[in-house]
Amino acid sequence: MIPLLVVILVCLVSPAGWAQPRQDMVSELLAHASKASGAGDFASAARAYEEAFALWPHLSRCAWNAALAHVRAGNHEKGLQWLSRVAEFGTAYEIDTAKELDPVRTHPDFAAVQERFRRNLEPMVRSTVAFTLPQRDLMPESVAYDPVDDVYYLGSIYRRKVVRVDRKGQAQDFVPEARDGLWGVLGIKLDPARRELWVNASNLGAEMAMAIPDTETVGQCGVFRYDLKSGALIQKYLAGNRSEPVAFNDLTLASNGDVYISAGPDGVYRIDRQADVLAPFLPVPGAWINGIAIAPDGESLYFANSGFGIEVVNLRTKARRLLSLPAGVVFNGVDGLYVHGESLVGIQNGVRPERVVQGFLSPQHDRITRFRVLESAHPSYDVPTTGVIVGNSLIYIATTQLGSIDQDGKLLPWDKLKDIVVLKLDLSPP
Repeated sequence: MIPLLVVILVCLVSPAGWAQPRQDMVSELLAHASKASGAGDFASAARAYEEAFALWPHLSRCAWNAALAHVRAGNHEKGLQWLSRVAEFGTAYEIDTAKELDPVRTHPDFAAVQERFRRNLEPMVRSTVAFTLPQRDLMPESVAYDPVDDVYYLGSIYRRKVVRVDRKGQAQDFVPEARDGLWGVLGIKLDPARRELWVNASNLGAEMAMAIPDTETVGQCGVFRYDLKSGALIQKYLAGNRSEPVAFNDLTLASNGDVYISAGPDGVYRIDRQADVLAPFLPVPGAWINGIAIAPDGESLYFANSGFGIEVVNLRTKARRLLSLPAGVVFNGVDGLYVHGESLVGIQNGVRPERVVQGFLSPQHDRITRFRVLESAHPSYDVPTTGVIVGNSLIYIATTQLGSIDQDGKLLPWDKLKDIVVLKLDLSPP
């Protein structure tokens, strides 16, 4: 393990590579902490978690793990101090059920920390219901909006299709189930000027259940490009195979028609509009890339590095950096990511409680200067994922039910599922 002072000095003398070396170092420390914890060396694990947190003090999960490790090492006071840090982020973990915390439950300060966790879990509701869908087995991960026809499109993972929802909330199939070889649908984006719908779909086999499995194409994914008027497939761009699987997640459209696609551990792909070719664009080793959004000037790309926060990439040079954050802010665990004016809006389903947040950018667009929670722990949440900005509102899927698959890979019975709820959240300035 690298001593903390050495790590800090390396970062300070390497400003040009600030973001990536620091992420690598944090990841190394976290791996060491996990290994030490597995070996029962909780004191070493606690030190490693502390060092990782010192390098990037926006990781609430890291602070939580540091608290557990300290308690397990017998350092009860330090454990409680780290629990307080977690609470200060506005996040909460399994404090009521974590057996690792049993030794401190009778400590005089524990009840106060526990109460702060509970307050963090209280719902903050600011949205209204945009519409609901009774098709409980849809399992929609994504939504797009057509301002010309005033309709929404939702992509279905389980049903392998895309539905069109009119202004009355009535849904009908736009791409019927598994047509064109469509797999489980993740990200979708609409190009209103070119009258096209771009659809990400992946076949992850048992990892992502589909009503009609396709064992022949496991490991493949693709971007499907549809004509909005006819619903006809214009083109599909494929990647991956069983031996080298790829899973496309979200996507964003540049004004010149280029398409950028997040691909989890495989970084960012691009479809060059002029060449009409799909190819890897930016590897991001050791990271999981999720939400993705293009800057209004078309020169930069933002993407959610799920473990750390939000990165910005210069599309010409491919130079990238992690956006700096104010103290006490957690901006990791983001699924859907959107540019709204001079801010970034993120749907965080990788933290607890799940929430929608907004970070306001500096004039140089290199850091977040102000941060606010817009909505949190909404009663309709069942893994909120992505949305679309319409005017001054975020329209987003609250009820995806992505966890509604049993241990045998089967969807839960109908009476155990819920209607699909899509929310409308005002983004007016505070």
